[in-house]
Amino acid sequence: SAERVPNPSKPEELSASPGWKGELAASFTQALTSGQEQVVLTFSRTGCPWCDRQVPVFGRALQLRASELAALGEGAATASSSDSLLRMPLRIFSLDVSEFPDLAQSLGIQAYPTHLFMGAPGAPANMVKGYLSDEQLQDALRQADATPPSPSAPPTSTSNQKSKLRANGKAPRQLVRRRFAGFWRRMGKRVWPFR
Repeated sequence: SAERVPNPSKPEELSASPGWKGELAASFTQALTSGQEQVVLTFSRTGCPWCDRQVPVFGRALQLRASELAALGEGAATASSSDSLLRMPLRIFSLDVSEFPDLAQSLGIQAYPTHLFMGAPGAPANMVKGYLSDEQLQDALRQADATPPSPSAPPTSTSNQKSKLRANGKAPRQLVRRRFAGFWRRMGKRVWPFR
């Protein structure tokens, strides 16, 4: 089942470390730039009953994706023959708006929960407001996978180039820089971590 912890990679931590926002921003950036995970950013609010009801839905979605990938075999999940985000691990970042009010305001978040489904590099994020059932969440994940890159995106989003970038463990950093530079600045980082 899903559990709210300051840093899911360190479940032994019961309280957040002083630099947790920077760690979260770095983890989020890494997930986007790696091109090896389907990323969802969700905004919730303490005391929001619909936000609390959303947590088990996320837990089931994570379990479903993990079991689907296990059924395909681990090699198939990262194979460059498929550009589908649906064949990659699912990563969900949940932010409490009281901790990130400027970020929520800059992204136009006005309802809780609100979810941003990230697509392929260069594709705009799909924003969905409100509680999502299991089926609605899966539909939103499929829609994010099917969203084409924007016409203004650099030509790094071709299938062949994406496969090469993923095989090398890299993704077009310029796209992530452009899309989330403000997020990184609000986390207290003055210098972008990638050159």
